Amino acid sequence: MIERKRAGPPEEGKFRLSDRNLGSAAFVTSQAYHERIATSAPVFFGEYATEKPSLSMVKDLPQNKQDYYAVRHVGKRGRDLFTDEPIEGGDSKIGQLKTSPLLSTQSSGTRAIRGFAATATIDQSRGEYIALLHKHVVDAVGGAEGQVVHLVRPTRDPYAADSTLNFFTFCQQTELASSLNALEADAARRDGRPPIRFSDNKSMIGLSRTSRTEATPIGRLVQQPFFTTSELRRGDTVIIADDHIQAGGSMLAMESAARGAGADVLAFAALSSHPLSPQLTMSPEVRKFLEQTLAAWDPENQVADRLAELGMPRDKLTNSEALILIAYAIDPDDTKTVKQFEDMQAQFFERAHLHNIGIDPDAPDAAAQMERLRQRQENAGTESAQSFIGNARVLEGEHDSLTPVLKQRPKSPQEVVQELDQVSSSSRKSIQGSEVKQVVVLDWDDCLRDEKGLNYQLMHNALAVAAKEYAQTFPEVGEALKRLRSRMESGVPAGEGDPLLMRSRDDFSRHLMANPSIFKRPIVEDFVSKMMPGLEPRRATSIVNAVYAQFNRQYKSLTQSRRGDQPCDLPFPDVQFSLMPGALELLERCRTAESRVILVSNRGHGDLEDEVNHLGMMHYFDVVSGNPMVTRPKPGGQPPQMPEDLQQRLTHALRSGNEEDLHQVLREASDYAHPDTTEVGRFEKKPGAARLLDGLTSLSVQPDVPITSYGDQNSDIEQLAELALQGRRLQGVIINPQRDDLGQQVQVGDIPTRVIGTLKDL
Repeated sequence: MIERKRAGPPEEGKFRLSDRNLGSAAFVTSQAYHERIATSAPVFFGEYATEKPSLSMVKDLPQNKQDYYAVRHVGKRGRDLFTDEPIEGGDSKIGQLKTSPLLSTQSSGTRAIRGFAATATIDQSRGEYIALLHKHVVDAVGGAEGQVVHLVRPTRDPYAADSTLNFFTFCQQTELASSLNALEADAARRDGRPPIRFSDNKSMIGLSRTSRTEATPIGRLVQQPFFTTSELRRGDTVIIADDHIQAGGSMLAMESAARGAGADVLAFAALSSHPLSPQLTMSPEVRKFLEQTLAAWDPENQVADRLAELGMPRDKLTNSEALILIAYAIDPDDTKTVKQFEDMQAQFFERAHLHNIGIDPDAPDAAAQMERLRQRQENAGTESAQSFIGNARVLEGEHDSLTPVLKQRPKSPQEVVQELDQVSSSSRKSIQGSEVKQVVVLDWDDCLRDEKGLNYQLMHNALAVAAKEYAQTFPEVGEALKRLRSRMESGVPAGEGDPLLMRSRDDFSRHLMANPSIFKRPIVEDFVSKMMPGLEPRRATSIVNAVYAQFNRQYKSLTQSRRGDQPCDLPFPDVQFSLMPGALELLERCRTAESRVILVSNRGHGDLEDEVNHLGMMHYFDVVSGNPMVTRPKPGGQPPQMPEDLQQRLTHALRSGNEEDLHQVLREASDYAHPDTTEVGRFEKKPGAARLLDGLTSLSVQPDVPITSYGDQNSDIEQLAELALQGRRLQGVIINPQRDDLGQQVQVGDIPTRVIGTLKDL
């Protein structure tokens, strides 16, 4: 694991953002790339291909293969394969070969066509590589409870003026996760272990515009993207998934960024790979060729040293990158070396050909297998059989070929260094974000999620489950629950002396809106104290713990989608997360290129992320900030001494062999075995501004950008107080129909605030 250094003030000529941030910083020129590290993560891919095949080669294929590449080209680039014209809209501003048309100029129908084309190509190309990838993951992570493996895709900065979407990458991530989850469901059931969950909701944004597809070879070598890691968390287990591996530089840059963010990279996965890049480390024969060539051409290591300064030491280059350098250094009159180069390329392409017709290139009898296959195809006598082997060859595009470079006089090391600097500088200058004109701060529970209604349902379900599970240990729970239900069914409204859970769901929510100090555990304590008065304090606490534990289990089953093992007779069997009326409309209005949306909540950070991901809403937010949970010793918390009579009964039960008696005594002794001497606390709560300030800093929001905070309590607005002292432009919106000042403009501290009843009133 790489140790990350704390970011200091930006140096002149260095990238201003940390690698966690979105592309919303002021323009800064830099030539600093991700520093490559030694990778041991294997590569899994379905087929060999090139980024853009040679049209003349495609036209020689049978019609069904031409159709395949035509569909692939629509999904990959949104262009007609044979005319190279966009199917709708204009060319990308960053190059004709880049993904086109622009999202801003294409219709939803065109986007759907591209998505269908990409998915159809991926479906046709599914292969054994997915099963091999699954086995690798299972062997690597085992069967730990709740293990999640994130498929992380590269994407473009959605705020840049020329933002485009690679449908292939997007669909590859989704389809791959679906296939892996299907394989894992069967494997986990067969092995009797908890299933690993593969997620498809994380991406890494490439801030720099590389245009490597249409660049010169030296440009493809040095134009490495710079990725953000704002969606990754330290300790995440990830697979880097892309649609295609060309030279491999982007994949290695993503790995370096991910490991720098504290993630564990298990593998790389791609739909296709260039013949030179089935691995992201240099082959021994290529390494030897590179060392010999550079020693003769650049004895002072000028080129290698400059590449190292750009984060690409020569021992970390891929095969493709090494061959680019070799091609630049070879004199075309040196026929022996030229032939060595061409033979090496041919060897890679032959291996790719064997792979594509189902023969392991490393098998000792690969040549014999090839001859037997050729003979079978000829004996079949059909046109399709005879063309099978030829059609499986990799279609190399003209822009992939290094042949023109081999025919040129080699440039001097000084000239190559100069070109490296020019191309690098041009690439890094493209790192800039869109102008931020508005920041919206939202609270998840108060204005986006119906927390109070959800808790009402989960609490009733928790009571039902606890009454059954603890029927012998705590029969009082079942008796109290019967009285509660009888009273609620009678239609008599709950009074002041009745528990909160006796109210209707709407009355319960309204009461908590008016009394924000009431949280989840106090709701259980309220039920126990009012429905079971006179209980011995320790027993009352044990019952509260039991019911509250069931509440947390009910909640976790929602975020992890484990509803199959739930009892079918729950009061609310179909409970699920839901948004407040008007919330989605608010998010749609806020999600523009000129605004940033920050989600700040007092919920635990892990729970908050789980919920947002569960609803598939992470793309609405630029920053998601929940509260870290910490365990602290309770002041004066000393473990109580187990009573002597309980010690004696425990000893007797252990010796007697009566399991029922033993279980009963162990339950009574559990409070002493696990004394309640610690408490779980949360810090940086609202109205403190620490986490909000972190979010504004990470997004490089300028001081004059207006900020609006939404919530249901004054505390949601008071978190802006520290920003008010800085002279920022602030306003608040309180959404709470229980307020006496509904519909009015009020002051919360020094912050002008509007009070409304629902989000629909905006």
